[in-house]
Amino acid sequence: MSDPKPTALLDRAARAACYEARDPYLACMDAAPPGTAAASSALGQPTSARCASLRKEFEAKCPASWVSYFIDLHRNAKRMVPGKQQ
Repeated sequence: MSDPKPTALLDRAARAACYEARDPYLACMDAAPPGTAAASSALGQPTSARCASLRKEFEAKCPASWVSYFIDLHRNAKRMVPGKQQ
């Protein structure tokens, strides 16, 4: 049995770059009107060109596990806000 490939730890600058790419992407997804393809697509995959370019940057600067974690965290936080509909 072989050991799984270790994931590289991000240094402070790489984490900051990840966060700086994450925030505009999530803001773009929030700005999509409810019920549109960008707002309701699976796993937060955007369909608008603007969100798609932000998603590419987000994926380039963050590990894949972080991307899915941040999207899930953001989606769940939106569900928890009283008075807001998805």
